[in-house]
Amino acid sequence: MKLGGLSNNGPLRGVRTLGGRTRATSPKRAAIGALMLAGVVSPVVAWSGAQAATPPAQSGDGTTPETAGASCWGIKQRFPTSANGLFWIRTATLVAPEQFTCDMTTNGGGWVLIGRGREGWNWSPAAQGGQALLQNDPSGLATQSPVHLSADKVNGLLDGGAASALPDGIRLRRAANPAGTSWQDVRWFLANREPWSWHFSAGKPLASMSINGTVYRKAGTTRDTKGNDGVTNLPQAGSGADGANRVFTHSYWKAPSRANQSGFSLGSISASTSGYWYSPSGGWPIPFTQVWLRPKILDSVPAALPPGGSPAHQVPWVPSSKSENLAWGVGGPPDWTGRISTADPSKAYVLAMKEAGGRMFVGGSFTKVTNNIGGSINRKFLAAFDLNTGAWISSCKPTLNGRVWDMDVSSDGGLLIAGDFTQVNGNPVASGLAKLNPSTCQLNTNFRVRITKDGGRGMVRTIDLLGDRLFLGGQFNGVAVNGGRVAPAPNTYEVNAISGQVGGWRPQTNGTVFDINASERGDRVYIAGWFTKINGVAGEPYATRSSDGAPLTGLHWLRTSSSPSGTYSQTVKEVGNQVFVGGREHFFSAYNRDTGARTQANLAVQGGDYQAAEQAFGYMFGTCHCGGTDGVNISGKTIYSGNNRDLNNGATRSDRIQQVGLYDGATGAYQDWWLPSISTGTGDGPWAMTKDSNECIWQGGDTKRDSYSGNAALDWAGGFTKYCSAVDRSVPTAPNGHTTQLRPDGTVEVTWGAASDPSANLRYLVFRDGKVVGYSWGGNYVDRNIPSGKHQYAVAAIDAEGNIGPSTVPSSLQLIAPPKETEVMPSNAAWQFTLNPALAPPGWQALKVSPTGWVQGPAKLGFGRSDLATVISNANASPFPMVGYFRTTLNLPNPSQFSSIRLELVRDDGAAISINGTEVVRDNLPSGVLTPSTGALTVLFGAPERTPVSYTLPSRAFQPGANTIAVEVHNANKWSGDLAMSLRVVGVQ
Repeated sequence: MKLGGLSNNGPLRGVRTLGGRTRATSPKRAAIGALMLAGVVSPVVAWSGAQAATPPAQSGDGTTPETAGASCWGIKQRFPTSANGLFWIRTATLVAPEQFTCDMTTNGGGWVLIGRGREGWNWSPAAQGGQALLQNDPSGLATQSPVHLSADKVNGLLDGGAASALPDGIRLRRAANPAGTSWQDVRWFLANREPWSWHFSAGKPLASMSINGTVYRKAGTTRDTKGNDGVTNLPQAGSGADGANRVFTHSYWKAPSRANQSGFSLGSISASTSGYWYSPSGGWPIPFTQVWLRPKILDSVPAALPPGGSPAHQVPWVPSSKSENLAWGVGGPPDWTGRISTADPSKAYVLAMKEAGGRMFVGGSFTKVTNNIGGSINRKFLAAFDLNTGAWISSCKPTLNGRVWDMDVSSDGGLLIAGDFTQVNGNPVASGLAKLNPSTCQLNTNFRVRITKDGGRGMVRTIDLLGDRLFLGGQFNGVAVNGGRVAPAPNTYEVNAISGQVGGWRPQTNGTVFDINASERGDRVYIAGWFTKINGVAGEPYATRSSDGAPLTGLHWLRTSSSPSGTYSQTVKEVGNQVFVGGREHFFSAYNRDTGARTQANLAVQGGDYQAAEQAFGYMFGTCHCGGTDGVNISGKTIYSGNNRDLNNGATRSDRIQQVGLYDGATGAYQDWWLPSISTGTGDGPWAMTKDSNECIWQGGDTKRDSYSGNAALDWAGGFTKYCSAVDRSVPTAPNGHTTQLRPDGTVEVTWGAASDPSANLRYLVFRDGKVVGYSWGGNYVDRNIPSGKHQYAVAAIDAEGNIGPSTVPSSLQLIAPPKETEVMPSNAAWQFTLNPALAPPGWQALKVSPTGWVQGPAKLGFGRSDLATVISNANASPFPMVGYFRTTLNLPNPSQFSSIRLELVRDDGAAISINGTEVVRDNLPSGVLTPSTGALTVLFGAPERTPVSYTLPSRAFQPGANTIAVEVHNANKWSGDLAMSLRVVGVQ
């Protein structure tokens, strides 16, 4: 059987033998060179290239996908002779078997390579550089650019465990000199238990560290083992060791000559870029480093497949730092006619963004739609763009007389827009709030909610939905619905997004509301704004009861400045058990949802206020007019002071930030590996952020540039940019059905139709009883060594990123165990024989008969053939002997141990078999009494005269102890020049 043009029973894709075992590799493996796997300051250890005889794969040896081990260490424990090389590994968390580079020699072996490279590590959870380079060029001899597995894949290798629990720590193998002839062994032992993260520059505390065997108990952090990197006052001081015994991973951005490169840097050693070291500034070289782990997992059993088949598995979402190329945007002089709040931006073009009807709608103060070649079209306040290409949709032409501040989509698909406009498409029925058809951009005149304010126009600054409940906030004091009278509404209100009817949520604030976020749990609504009281309750509360708007006690955002002008918030967003609040004086803080306690504070300088937030896939994005060449996010700092670069008031670290910051949704911790290149035109920064159905994040404000390629058309941005996932998250479809077929040899062949995936790089997992037993690049697989019983088979596709599609619906197959067989008499057993009928009187077959004059010899017995062991006649001319008589004794101490006994008879031409005097088989002979002149029914030629015929007897046909087997063979006629007989006896249990 073939798999994608290759036999699945033999080597796969460019196989070479490593350490005497066959490894499946890519065709590029032939050019690998040597791999550095040895211990400290040891020479390079070469891969074995000897073409030794390949032993058969054994369960858990890692030599094939089907025999994948649970870890490099587990393979080494069970197969101590395993040599350095590529091995297949699968754990319960890493469902599909994959190949990894294993060091099977250092300190007993069992290490798996998860990353390697010199300068340029990005510390992203997404894979860097391509996993194939870890297999094809683990030593970095071809390219020293960093390569590392995704955090998701490393967590799979750890099988859900924590790196802090590894008894051997994280092993860094660094080049100790530029020539790569000396190497250093660094071990990091993490202090805190957490899933794997490459976020080393974040400063993960180290419980201890060892260098070439010397242990340092004061180990600093993964950001800098010395304890102070000149930028950050780390919470855990190191030993102070510098030079060769220091490791720092941050980009050292204050040294421009290092080009903001990061890696596993050495300390203050004078060096220049050469070979295995990078150091263009003349000091603090970044050495080529390999990162190894040794998970000690002997067995790992994946969960069983659900009865209906397995659901899809999607790899975690990771935002790309590079924006998509968008040729269209908005701009022109912003229109701030009738500006309502002094907290409003004065120059930002984009204030709101929302997907509706497969389009991205952009609202704000802009007056033109623009493109990257200098074109512009007059269009104010609201425009639509293609969700995928970013092209302006010119057919969407709503006309507004005021700015759009926020948008949402109702359950009936309508686009809800909020702002300080008083009419839409010339219709005054819409004032401050309106509903549009996103396909036609026409006003829905059945939805009538008018916002008013004494002495001027009202402004709905923010809206949010909880089902059909629409919560409004802004600067207004009256609301009229469905043509009714104006009802008092001090800056907040609730209406139904379908009918416009009034709801019961009625908090009263003593100032403008800038943002509203309704909890997905349905119990509360958060409010941010320039107010100090809700329903008269002071202290900057920010959470209200969803039923009536009453403020919740204990949930107050904390002052960050002694100045009254610094006490307002502009954005609030709940994610999980954290509530993020951002606002004036540069702060973005996380609060515990239940207690209201602040769990994390972040201060952005130079620059300022946080203006929008969006949560996506466990992350929180916060936008601010911050960044530039000196923009930093200071983690932990709780007070805005005169010199905000001072690392005081709880500050723990400082990292670059560029207009949008990324924060861990569970902890609020800043993620320094995501740094988009956003440049603003006016300094107002981003004021809007949203996610779309394509798993992309959009930010908008006064953005004028989104990259630094030097190509003006590509670098141009028209007020907004878009960032999609850095990893392929497209999930393959289910294969087009599968079939199972039991083959005569007891194996099961599984065949299936192809699945589809945009990557066009699919492999297939074959499940038996919910566990992966097969791995194929083609459309079929043969499953071997299957236990008896009922089994279920299913097939799922997996792409190179690790996305697994849904499986086919499992099918059942009953496999009856092949009977256990024991040969009790071989086909070459010795027999007594005669051709003389006179020496075979009646009853010669009986048990106690002792014939005389007979001769003995091994089977096959006969004459006139070339395949005989014993020739029983020298006759060479007709007439030939018509009959031969044969007897042997078979000893069976316990025939009942067998359920049946099979006789495998070779006869030429006909034969009768008797057991202890009773005839049990007659083949190719007539019925009745057999005489010496009786001829066989047919003459046998070719295969029939050489192929055994089988007869199954009950075991009771034999008695315990000695049994006489007698065979009488007849030719068809006296002119037949050959005769032959052999008999094999098999016991079947």
